[in-house]
Order: sequence, then C-alpha cells, then structure tokens
Amino acid sequence: MKSDLEIKQDVLDELIWQPNIDISQVGISVNNGVVNLFGILEDHNKRIALVNAVMGVVGVRDLYEGDIKVMENGSFKKPTNTIKKSVVRSLRTNPNLMEDDIKVTVKYGWVYLSGTVQSAHNRWIAKNTVEKLVCVNGVINNLELRHQKASLDFKEKIKKSLELTAEIVAKNISVLINGNTVTLKGTVNSIREKRKAEMSTYIVPGVTKIKNKLKVKRSFLEYAPFGFIYR
Repeated sequence: MKSDLEIKQDVLDELIWQPNIDISQVGISVNNGVVNLFGILEDHNKRIALVNAVMGVVGVRDLYEGDIKVMENGSFKKPTNTIKKSVVRSLRTNPNLMEDDIKVTVKYGWVYLSGTVQSAHNRWIAKNTVEKLVCVNGVINNLELRHQKASLDFKEKIKKSLELTAEIVAKNISVLINGNTVTLKGTVNSIREKRKAEMSTYIVPGVTKIKNKLKVKRSFLEYAPFGFIYR
C-alpha cells in the first residue's frame, strides 16, 4: 500500500508531464489517500485538466478540489451581452443537449444557469458546456430537474448503463432504488471509475439524486512502477 508521501510524489510526477499545467500554481496535500488541491489557475480548462490528471494516479482514493480557484481571465472586460450570446449559442448548438428552458444570466463574467432540464445528466452537460468557454469566469448551476416518474425497469436501465460504460466492472456494483434516488454500493478500481459510474447512472431518465457510496479498492496496481491511461 502506498504512503501519502508516495502518492503525493506520484501526483507531482504526473502533473510535470501535463503541458497545460504549471505545478508552481498548484498546492497538494494527501491524507489517507485523499488528495486536496489548492491554488489559483488561469481558466477552467486548466482546472479540468488538473483534476483529470490527478484522478488517473494509482493510489488516489478520493479527490477534493474545492480549494482550487479560477482567477478572472479578463472576461469581465467584455460586454455582458456578448458573453451571454456566446453562452446561449453554445448551449443551443450542443447536439447532446436538447433543452429549451435554460435561462442564462451573466454578472462580472460569472454565468448563472436557471430553469429546468429533463435529466441530471443534461444538468451536468449544460454546466460543462458553459465552463469550457474562454469568456466565462465560472458557472453557478441552479438548473432543476423536471419531475419524472421512475419506470418499472428503472433499475435494469441503470445496470445496463453501467455495463455499457468502459472501465466499469458492473458486477461489483449494487444498485438500490428509493423513488427517484439511486444509491450505488460496492467497489471500483479507481476514483475515475467511481465518477464514471455516477455519470452513467445520471444518464438514465428519471434519476434525480445519487448517493455514491462506492469504495475505491486497493489492488496490486498500486504497487506497479508505472501508471496506466484512462480514456
């Protein structure tokens, strides 16, 4: 089993090879395999690259990124209406987001999303689409879900979604249903697999809340002298 010091060094080694990440801007602490990131980055794309890189490090059991701040990248100098038009156009042209009830408000480069969407997955897509825009400083996602009654084969649809997702060993995951709330239990091989399981569940129409109780198991891969590539 890796020590926290070894995990931290592996994280640093991984970040050194990331062309879009300046490790001098990032602080890292590790406690019982849980990585905490802090610092100030220039834009959200760098934050996303940072998180993805850390999730791929063997031995990382969980990740807290709440102390990473994105500094204003100059978008506040652009007219609010210009930013709003870019956001609206991006949402409307996303082929994976067929929604017509998303309202956009912009203040000082921050985008506030409100209204309703069909699924939790669409709620995530909307936020992810907007925060990738260079002109946006951040996103406050106030989108709500339209109420949908869970179908009789609700549980089977979730299991099928998990089975079809690469890297997930679905047989190690149990699915518990309580109305529109889904609880995932069992073990996965990595924090990335844990998050993919959650996203695969959110895709299923009718899911409004997920309690992700999946645990990242320790495996022989933690002792391997090399990393492996996800995605």
